[in-house]
Amino acid sequence: MILEGRPWFFCKSIILFDRLCQAVERDQIRLISSPFWMKIDSCFPEFDKKDLLHAIGATFGGVLRFKINEDNCRLRINLDV
Repeated sequence: MILEGRPWFFCKSIILFDRLCQAVERDQIRLISSPFWMKIDSCFPEFDKKDLLHAIGATFGGVLRFKINEDNCRLRINLDV
């Protein structure tokens, strides 16, 4: 649940983290990307929303997941940090 909800905010700062799969020396740890939710308030009706979201997500490194509501669209992207 903690990893699924990332990134987290604490005292107005973003906290980024990732799971280590094996033992690693501290100076060898590299955090290259982190998933973020992007909110798009109004999706234009003349565009196919899924195609539009994938086009936007491709510019940020790919789409992990998306949610489409009547009022807005949310896009989970893997952002280069």
